[in-house]
Amino acid sequence: MRIAIAFYGITRSLSFTAQSIQKNIIEPAKLEGETTVFCHFFEQKYIDNPRTQEVGELNINEWKLLNADTVIIEDISNELEEYYLSALLPYGNAWEDTGQSLRNILRQLISLERVTHAIESKGDFDLIIYARPDMLFHDALPISLWKKTVDSESVVIPSWQWSGGLNDRFSACGRLAYKAYGLRITKAIDFCLKNKRPLHSERLLMFALMHGAVKLQTTFVRASRVRSNGIHASESFHKVKIAKRIEAYIYCNIYTWFVRLFLSS
Repeated sequence: MRIAIAFYGITRSLSFTAQSIQKNIIEPAKLEGETTVFCHFFEQKYIDNPRTQEVGELNINEWKLLNADTVIIEDISNELEEYYLSALLPYGNAWEDTGQSLRNILRQLISLERVTHAIESKGDFDLIIYARPDMLFHDALPISLWKKTVDSESVVIPSWQWSGGLNDRFSACGRLAYKAYGLRITKAIDFCLKNKRPLHSERLLMFALMHGAVKLQTTFVRASRVRSNGIHASESFHKVKIAKRIEAYIYCNIYTWFVRLFLSS
């Protein structure tokens, strides 16, 4: 089995999370198959986000803690961010701040898109794992199980904290499904246009997977966000209500079954 592990965004707290990532993601993957670790990060030297109470300098060399095989470090893509901001802000701001939270989400999604293209350029992988570097993983990924249960069209997401959409903290994807997950920024403007509402990260993931030929699965693996100052964000690890799970199954399994049927006809 060929496994790709992708990290993306900014490395604001990797010094606090690297050990858990190594133990619970990278080591289990290497036990199960030929594993390649990809990273795309923007070189962000300073963080200023009053909503999360993060202000201060960032260590731009934290990415080295991952010992990745393919590393892409780029300057922040201000022009592309401004393009998306000008297109999306007329629909509102889900975070009700000055726009910094939306900019951060866009930066993360642009980075996700670029690491996905890096994976694509290296040939076919059987399992593609996406993980944010600011997540402290409490459980090991069940990769030996996923080898049996995750097929080429599967997308596995956490079964907790969906926030009105689907949890986008980490994922495991099959070889035909990973682009629906990793390239979802291409659906951002369409999401706002069709829903007449502000961009929302979890709802965007639901929207993107609805319009991809995927099969949704869930896992109870837990992970907590860690801020740049080492503070853990509050998380709820309770499994989402059954009504929400049924809704997601309808939209991301039954609906997408019809999408696959249409594409194959």
